Amino acid sequence: MIWVTIIHEVKGSFIMTNIGMAELTSMHGMSEMLLRYHRIMGMNHEQLILLQASIQLHDPMEIEEATGFSRDTVMELFSQMSELGVIRFNEHKELDYQDLFETLKSIEKRSMPFRERLTREYSKASRTNQKHVGHVELVPVKKGVAVKLTDGTFLSIKQTKDLSNELIMFAQSMKEEDLQRFNRNVHQKQEVQNDDHRYEEYED
Repeated sequence: MIWVTIIHEVKGSFIMTNIGMAELTSMHGMSEMLLRYHRIMGMNHEQLILLQASIQLHDPMEIEEATGFSRDTVMELFSQMSELGVIRFNEHKELDYQDLFETLKSIEKRSMPFRERLTREYSKASRTNQKHVGHVELVPVKKGVAVKLTDGTFLSIKQTKDLSNELIMFAQSMKEEDLQRFNRNVHQKQEVQNDDHRYEEYED
């Protein structure tokens, strides 16, 4: 179990506490994602420094010494990040690092090229039988067609553009007759399976 000392607010003041981090397999990974995506989250440089220090250091005094921030500055920066929605506190009013980790992972998914995201999730889904980003709904909108994901959200503009480029690349590289041949083979296999199923029902 990894323990991290953080600051949280109780009745208008801040105190130090320890929370477990068993869910997070890599503190370095979260720190790296925070460095990469902090601007997307609306954080400034001082907020980044403080949150990075709170992830990596265990003692409140060490955090203040490493950052050079006074206790009042630390309290103010944590308040700012809470108001931004960057950090949240759990029912014990402790900083919820699991929520931060999940937020960063969500941003990472939205930021990576669509093909890379699809390849990762497709490979994982083939082993776990879970849905992936390729399971989408095409929604006609006023201008064009939007891509809706299984959670009800729409694919980001960047990844929608990535997807459209990938589709164009496929269309330009594939001949229509080859595609039709593939489709006919699929239909023939389905017909054979349906015939076998009907025969089994008749035998029963």
